[in-house]
Order: sequence, then structure tokens, then C-alpha cells
Amino acid sequence: MLELLTRQATAPIDELMGVLQEHGAVILLNCAPVEVCDRVVDELKPFVDNTSVGFENFSGTRTQRCGSIVARSQSSRALWANETVLQLCDRVLGPQKLPGRSLNAWGGGAPTNTGGMKWQLSMTCANVISPGETRQFIHHDKSHYTYALPEELEPEVATIWALSEFTEDNGATLVIPNSHTWDRARRDELFGTDLGLE
Repeated sequence: MLELLTRQATAPIDELMGVLQEHGAVILLNCAPVEVCDRVVDELKPFVDNTSVGFENFSGTRTQRCGSIVARSQSSRALWANETVLQLCDRVLGPQKLPGRSLNAWGGGAPTNTGGMKWQLSMTCANVISPGETRQFIHHDKSHYTYALPEELEPEVATIWALSEFTEDNGATLVIPNSHTWDRARRDELFGTDLGLE
């Protein structure tokens, strides 16, 4: 079984980008001080405590998904503004071209020299998974768009901040390294399944 590679968040950006391009993901170590992570958890606690669990298996009938983190936790803004993460997002999302157009994709995020923005932070969510939760089926985040996107266009970069220990027992995210290189037929065969994990 392949494992995700880990790198220090202070590693050269070209090295991090190389791992990301080859494996589709990279684990960054020491992205934020422990005290910042603890403050985020403390600031979010009242909101999480008032968040209901999901109503179906995918969102999780034993999982609380508390949104609008940037508005609810001032300390969390240090995570979204992490320089290494911003540079990686810029490398992945910034240079893409929209099909049939000569302009770069834009929307928010890092400013361009034309006054526009190349990308934006679209969603922040704190997930609290309780014991006994059902495992999600294998999926990729591009699959939740309600309209067809060109195969070559990557619409988003997902970051997951482990504010507590990530283990198989407590519902850590399952990642399939190198799956971003699969052809459409192989992806269609496996996405939407449990991959024999049960």
C-alpha cells in the first residue's frame, strides 16, 4: 500500500510541489504552532456544540460539520493565510487556462498584476467525527460539481488541518496516492465504492 509522503512546511516550494504533482497530496508537518491549533479548537467549541450531525451516511449521522470557520474563529485565519499553502494553491490553481479562453481562471485568492484575483477560499468547515461513524464511499471532490468540468481543469485544492490526532480509529481521511493520474475508466470503476474496505 502506498503512503503519503511527509515534508516539513518549511521545505522548498519546488520540492513540495514535486511531491504534490507526483502523488496528488503531501502531508506538511509543523504548518501551525500547537497553541494556534488549540485556540482554533477553543474558539469553535461553542459553535460545534450547537451543530447537528448529518442526516445521511455521506455527511455522517455521527459527524458534526460546522461551517463558516473564518468568521467564527479569528485564530483560524492564520491557517488559511499560511504562506506555504498559499504558494501551493497558487502553483496548482493560478496558471490554469479556462478552455477556449485566453484568460487565466480567476475569482479570489492571490492578486494578479491585472487587478483581478486568481482563486479564492471557497469553504471552511470543522468536522467532528464521533465513534461508530460510517465510512464514506471513495470519491474525489471534483465529483460534487453539478455541471461537467473539463478533465484537465482542477477546480479546487483541498487542505485538511489535523487539529487532533489523525488515526484510522478516529476517522482520519483516507487518501489514495497517485489516483490523480488514473484514466477515467479506472476512476469510474472505483469511485463511489467502498474499495473493499469493509
